[in-house]
Amino acid sequence: MSTANPRSAAASSRAARTYREEAVLTASREKLVAMLCQRAIRELEGVVEALEDPARRRAPETGDGIARSHDVIAELRGALDLDAGGELAENLDALYEFCLDRLTEANSSREAQPIHHALTAIRPLEEAWRELVPS
Repeated sequence: MSTANPRSAAASSRAARTYREEAVLTASREKLVAMLCQRAIRELEGVVEALEDPARRRAPETGDGIARSHDVIAELRGALDLDAGGELAENLDALYEFCLDRLTEANSSREAQPIHHALTAIRPLEEAWRELVPS
C-alpha cells in the first residue's frame, strides 16, 4: 500500500520546476545554448520512440513532440549572431535548418528515419557544448 502524500509530490514538483527556472535565469549564454542542445536531443529521442511505436505514430502527442523539437531547434537557430559569427554561425544555421527540415519531413511522413538524421547531425554539437560548458 502506497503512503505517498499528494501534497508532498506537488511540492516536490514545484521545487524542481523552480530549480530549473532558476538555473535558466542565472545561466550564461553558453550554458543556455548547451542546455538547449541537451533538450533538443531529449525531445528528438522521444519523437523517435513515438514514431517507432505503431500505436503512437499518429497520436497527437507525437505531433506535439515534433513541435517541441522544432521549437527548441528554432530557438537555437534564433540565438545565432550571423553578423558576428562568420562562417561558424553560417554552418550552424545550415545544421539547424537541416534539422528543422527533417522534423517537417517526419511530421509529414510519420517515419523515424528523418529524426535519426537530425540526431546524427546535432549530437556532435551537443557533445562539444557539454565539453566546453561543464555542468
